[in-house]
Amino acid sequence: MNANKYPLPLEVQRVRAELPVVEKKLFFNTGWSGPSPISVVNEQKRVLEWLASEGVSHHIYKQTSRNIKRLRQRLAKFFRAHPREIALTRSTTEGINIVLGGIDWQPGWKIVTTNIEHGACLVPLYNLRDRYGVDVEIVDLTSARHPVRAVMRAIDSRTRLVVASHVSFNTGLRLPLKELSAAAAECGAELLIDGAQSVGVFPIDLHESGCHYYAFPGHKWMLGPDAVGGLYVRADRLPRLKICFAGNESAKKFDREGNVSYHRTVKKFEYADFNAALVAGWLKALDFLEDFGINNIEKAIRLNTEYLKGRLSQIKKVSVVTPLQWNKSAGLVSIAIKGGNCEDVFHALLQRNVVARFTPPPSYIRFSVNWFNTKTELDKLVQAVKEIIGSHAEG
Repeated sequence: MNANKYPLPLEVQRVRAELPVVEKKLFFNTGWSGPSPISVVNEQKRVLEWLASEGVSHHIYKQTSRNIKRLRQRLAKFFRAHPREIALTRSTTEGINIVLGGIDWQPGWKIVTTNIEHGACLVPLYNLRDRYGVDVEIVDLTSARHPVRAVMRAIDSRTRLVVASHVSFNTGLRLPLKELSAAAAECGAELLIDGAQSVGVFPIDLHESGCHYYAFPGHKWMLGPDAVGGLYVRADRLPRLKICFAGNESAKKFDREGNVSYHRTVKKFEYADFNAALVAGWLKALDFLEDFGINNIEKAIRLNTEYLKGRLSQIKKVSVVTPLQWNKSAGLVSIAIKGGNCEDVFHALLQRNVVARFTPPPSYIRFSVNWFNTKTELDKLVQAVKEIIGSHAEG
């Protein structure tokens, strides 16, 4: 690919200037946790110092409440949803558990999921199986040529819920949500999506997707602080999904005589206060996404990932696991080492200040390629992989 196709816009230069890690390392681990820009860190620091100076009071509580309202509105706009459908959480995992805990499970009901899911999906499902006698069917997508068809074959009249990742954390496979939603709807099943590796990579229209629930983080591709996340609950599911975690903030009003009325929006799932500094930091992180534009971010990530896949595919002992087509992938590029040990190569990369991710079995080396990464960094990454594989072969 011609180098002149890799302009470095002023917006990217500005973001890189706020990411100290890119001056020290080749950072390809946004899929674990994106580096927050200095301005995001400073905003959190400002709020923490304000709290330390002023102390928690009704005034500060009201200010945080206003920020939460702003954050909810901006997230709703980002996903083309309604604010009443967006709950704030502390992680993707919490959002998933809110949904799973809000359904009255019956023995014999079935959940369909896949074998390329994160533990944030699988472990809660195993917990439901062990507690309520729910059947969990795991569909093998590691070699499926038509992933949606493979999932469809597992859905039947007993299926209550389909749980899957929009983008798989280990293979990088992107699933088509509209097709998956339609397949679930045919049997009256609902669809819960893990959006950990998709949000902040490409535009997502949750209403158009047809999914019922969508859990997502703020600390990965959105470059927000740790311990922030959200949950989309489609409006028509709000009355049906019960409260899993109840707290003071879940109630619209209550008394000491046993009476309570709950919020009718997703606020009923927000059981406790949120950290004021984290809320402010996430708002600041959203400024970066909105300033550059999610469509421009998608173009930059697509350009970078396609270039990297092409370069890595030319290395004989490397197998690119992630689909080459953009509509079947996102910002993750996972590789396997033919006849070699991925973990050894992963640790050798770390020694060269290349920060990536080693995924659990099936074991891959996963590179999270973001919009602030440059062609020079991608070339250095490819060269490092070549040299490490070559030295291991000689050894």
